[in-house]
Amino acid sequence: MKITTAGDFAIADESLHADAPIEWWFVQGNYQSSRSRSREFMVSLLKHCGATRYSERTHGFSLLISVLDPATGRHAYLSQVDQTSVDLFIHLAPRIRKTNLDTTIIDACVGEISAHGPPSPICACASSPDLQSDPFRAVWQNFSLGHDSRHFDLTFQEPGTGSECVLRLSPEISRAHLEKLPFQNTGGMAYVMYPALALRGMAGGEPVTGQAWFDHQWGNYASFRMRSRAVQILGWDWWGIRLANDYHIMAVVHRDARQGKQLARYAVLMRQGQPPLVCSEFAARPVRYWKSEATHIRYPVAWDLSLPQLGTELRFDPMADDQEIPIFGVQRAIWEGAGTVSGTCQGRPITGRARMELAGYGYIFDVNRYIRKFADRIDRHIAGYFPKVIDESRLRQYVGAPSWKHEAGAYTKVLSGPIWDLMARQGKHWRSIFGILLLEALGVHSGPFEALLSVVAELSHTGALIIDDIEDNSLIRRGRKCIHLHYGLDIAINSANTAYFLPYLMLRDHPLLSRRQREAGYRILSEQSVRSHLGQGLDIYWSRQLTQRRLRQWMNDSLASKILQTYGYKTGAIVEGLAEFACVLAKADEGTSRVCRSFARVFGAAFQIVDDVLGFAGAAKLNKRSGEDLANGKITFPIFRALERLPQPERNRLRAILCSETLRAQRTALSEGISLVRNSGALEACRKEAQKMFDREWGHLAQKLPPTEPRMMLRALCAHLLAIET
Repeated sequence: MKITTAGDFAIADESLHADAPIEWWFVQGNYQSSRSRSREFMVSLLKHCGATRYSERTHGFSLLISVLDPATGRHAYLSQVDQTSVDLFIHLAPRIRKTNLDTTIIDACVGEISAHGPPSPICACASSPDLQSDPFRAVWQNFSLGHDSRHFDLTFQEPGTGSECVLRLSPEISRAHLEKLPFQNTGGMAYVMYPALALRGMAGGEPVTGQAWFDHQWGNYASFRMRSRAVQILGWDWWGIRLANDYHIMAVVHRDARQGKQLARYAVLMRQGQPPLVCSEFAARPVRYWKSEATHIRYPVAWDLSLPQLGTELRFDPMADDQEIPIFGVQRAIWEGAGTVSGTCQGRPITGRARMELAGYGYIFDVNRYIRKFADRIDRHIAGYFPKVIDESRLRQYVGAPSWKHEAGAYTKVLSGPIWDLMARQGKHWRSIFGILLLEALGVHSGPFEALLSVVAELSHTGALIIDDIEDNSLIRRGRKCIHLHYGLDIAINSANTAYFLPYLMLRDHPLLSRRQREAGYRILSEQSVRSHLGQGLDIYWSRQLTQRRLRQWMNDSLASKILQTYGYKTGAIVEGLAEFACVLAKADEGTSRVCRSFARVFGAAFQIVDDVLGFAGAAKLNKRSGEDLANGKITFPIFRALERLPQPERNRLRAILCSETLRAQRTALSEGISLVRNSGALEACRKEAQKMFDREWGHLAQKLPPTEPRMMLRALCAHLLAIET
């Protein structure tokens, strides 16, 4: 690493480097007034450079402003982008798809931004900053940053209060200019630091004083991605520390954002009158995590920092856990916040102020892993209400004290054991996630209702699966023997019915529901159960009444619409019920509720179409027996479309196999039927039809819900479920 310093406190020209693909100007610090008004702040102006269809070289800008009241822990922020940044992001989407990020997330993000702009609370601004050079000055609405040879001048409005801050920052030690940073072996970034600035000015009409830190970085994308077989996305953890002994320390860890593996770490010590010292032995270890309620991103917010060359051991603790800032693009958010450090330096106790930046924790590399994290939490919620081992206290919670005496141990064997056996087989729990994300897209924090949505969705669905397997004479469910085959028909039916009814008790007991919401929940669950059984009833009717003559009649009597109606009841009922209940919790208007219900119902049907398509794949990873629906004589949407598409001789043969229990039981005939369906082109046609159903209904839903992070993630979840490959 090459480091140069200025001989005095002069400020070099920090103007725009037009050819640098990425560049930012960053100011952080604190200010306080004589009346004890104290704030920690950060302001960052970021430039992206790229080519679009309109220009060979275009500059897009974003602005982040963060203010923390350390006394109350209240954190407010501004996240703003110009239209050029939006255009650049959309134009560069094909390149982003070549990284190791999950393409479903990329496509959902690009689709949402293309149609509706950046998700709230990120602000889109039609104008771009006005930049001047030599000396540098940037002006963008209420923000300005510039300098002369001795001072930086910074103006902004405090997010949340709108109070104007007019600050002058004066260097107290010489700047440091870092080149060829250890991680970028190609010299990818240049880094200029003014780590000690005296602050004076006005904030909210009051005189303030304080300290600040200024960074200016520019270069290529070496800190963001690394080329390998696929372009590998990187992240970093950064600290700017000011100790009480006037040590100023910049420390950074570069890591593989997907694996979390540290790729490089180093620290730089700066003191007035001495050259900067590079500490290559720097080590950082997270000791506490915090999960965002807004994005569900998990950040390491407290750290142990070790600098052996300085004889220094520090603990970083945040002044508030929630200092997350949403940012534009697929990274979604960063944690950028103020904190304190304490520990020892040369054997003596030491304290100080610090700021930490955690970048890259919001990337999603695998939607299945994202779903699994949700599913683990959902399992914990369900276990909290319906545990794997039922004891006396749990029984009393459900039904009160016994008139005589409970046999608590029996219920573990005949109720919770079978239910948890099935739930433990790694179901996706996507229905619960659907309800949680929709509630958040409606503007309500899901935390207080996560357990309720989880129990309502998963116990209802689990009970339905057990009963469906009995009625369909199924053998395998999620890769193992069906519950009724493993535990017996009596236990299976009883445990499934118990799973239907337990959610009513949780509705009864939930402390945050109003009387109207509770009654609406009872109604929704009742209607959901009726719709589910109507759908299953029609499914049974078709299987029991199936003959070649009747099948010809049904084919000529709107059978496609009737199958979709069955799907809307069988599969869509729970999803529609969750959507309606989310609207009840959010106190949504009738128009919004109607659109949400319609979307959920249609998505449920589209999901069932895709699930039936996968039923002809026979992929072991999908835990399905190939052609099971055909073997059971069930008229599914893919089978119907295959009968429509096949030439007459092949159609007659498929009809004969479908309608003959004898032929379906023969392995060669069943394999022939499966091949007929596969070769008809119906499977791909059904996928496209399901996608069109989703796209149409999403367009309606998007008109009712504001563009937000939860809405984008809901779109990504649904798109993923409809795009599962064989």
